[in-house]
Amino acid sequence: MAKILALESDAQEFRLLVGTPRGRDVVIEEALSIAISEDSDANAAALASALKSCKIDRADVHVAIGRSQVELRLLSLPLAPPEELPEMVRFQAMRQFANIGETWPLDFVSLSETSDDSQMNVLAAAISPEQVDQIRANCSTAHLSPQRMVLRPFAAASLLRHQGRASQGDCQLLISMTSTEAELTVLSDGQAAFLRAVRLPLDDAGNLLSKALIGEVRRTIGAAQNQLNGRTVDKICLCQGAAEASTLRDSLATELSLDVELLDPFDGMRLSKKLQSEPPVYPGRFAGLLGVLADEAKETHAGIDFLHPRQKPPPPSKLRRNLWIATGSGALAAAVLISATVQIWTKNTEIADLKATIAANQKNLEVAQRDIENEAAINEFLQGDITWLDELLWLSQTFPGAEDALIKTLSFNASSKQGGRMDLDAFARTGDTIGRAEAVLRDDRHEVQTDGSQEDSSKKGYYHSFRERILVRKDESQPSRLVQQEDPVPQEDEREAEPADSSDESASPEVAPEESEPNNEPAERATSTDATTRAVSARQDLEGEVNSK
Repeated sequence: MAKILALESDAQEFRLLVGTPRGRDVVIEEALSIAISEDSDANAAALASALKSCKIDRADVHVAIGRSQVELRLLSLPLAPPEELPEMVRFQAMRQFANIGETWPLDFVSLSETSDDSQMNVLAAAISPEQVDQIRANCSTAHLSPQRMVLRPFAAASLLRHQGRASQGDCQLLISMTSTEAELTVLSDGQAAFLRAVRLPLDDAGNLLSKALIGEVRRTIGAAQNQLNGRTVDKICLCQGAAEASTLRDSLATELSLDVELLDPFDGMRLSKKLQSEPPVYPGRFAGLLGVLADEAKETHAGIDFLHPRQKPPPPSKLRRNLWIATGSGALAAAVLISATVQIWTKNTEIADLKATIAANQKNLEVAQRDIENEAAINEFLQGDITWLDELLWLSQTFPGAEDALIKTLSFNASSKQGGRMDLDAFARTGDTIGRAEAVLRDDRHEVQTDGSQEDSSKKGYYHSFRERILVRKDESQPSRLVQQEDPVPQEDEREAEPADSSDESASPEVAPEESEPNNEPAERATSTDATTRAVSARQDLEGEVNSK
């Protein structure tokens, strides 16, 4: 299982913790102190040897940095959204920090105490890039890769919170000592709000001078009270193991009149059997490293980290939006493609069905085509045909009466392009009758051409004979005159019956009229009626024959 390493150093030693994560907890396997010499290569070799003894070849490490190695300032800023704070803090730090450059790693934490509602306080820390590079180089020599670089007082304050010794409403001073210095951290509501580091006052024998340290503690409490808007420190927490013989606790309680609690950093931590049987000589010096491992196990990183400083959040990624757009476009394209495919398939099916229907009806089409051709021929014939029964009816109604004229012969000739022609030989009572006959027979459809006339008394009662040719033009708009007749037998007067008699006599190409006298009017009227009746019957028979064809 991967191990978690935490490393720090001071002027005299490296301190190394090796832990194994167990869920959201960590088991401390080793707590090592490695003496430091003036030879950096020897120091790296000693650190590598210590790692080898722990069976660690290459590993990630979390580095804790002391307060004295960084520049720290309290900055007052106008209220601003969290995403705007990184740029505002760096801008203000460039003006207030004594030594800082554009490339210096800088991180900060926001503080809750402020005397002005329109202002906010932040605690900002910066470290030189040269120090960061030196730490990386030392770790690289020992085959370690730094993952975090945190400020040690914040890590010690985090340990205090994990052990339940810091809560909302408390204001206390945490004293954690290394081999050469003491870090004084004031916690307000469980958050590190004021940090100082002082060198340990030692006598010539190397013993701690408590009185001198108490003076530094008193100055720290006063400065923190001024920064915290008059809030006073309620108690002191001293990081020392139970085996560390020291009179500092009693001196602090006596001189400052405050409650002083001892904090053994390893209390409440899960320790390996080896570490339980052989605890470190100065357990108080490992407070910061234990806080680093506890934060890493619980994944809480609220302090200052120079490898992961707070920065302005990157602009929202458009990848998600682009993925939605691409997915929607793809779905739309797929829907269009499926719809088009279905429509094409439907149309192809309809085309196939129509082709099958056409193939099945091909024979019927051929028969219908022949019928159309036959109908066209019949129509052409009918357009050039003259209804001679109509013409005969017209002639019988138009020609002068029998008392004035009598048709001797009548012939019909048809032409499919020019209509037809009627040739007639007739007798007239007087010469004026001939002119009158020509006048009444001439109209829009009939053109009368005179072929000569002469005196002729061969027919009793008639004294002239004449010959005429009547050219008939086809008129498709006019229906048959036989159909227009409501009463085929005229009964108004005797003169209308006599032309019907002439038409009856002229029904064939060569018709010879019977010898009749002008005074035989009743017989001629009956003959005209019979002729008209026969003409209507013949017309109906002809139309029936055409329709049947």
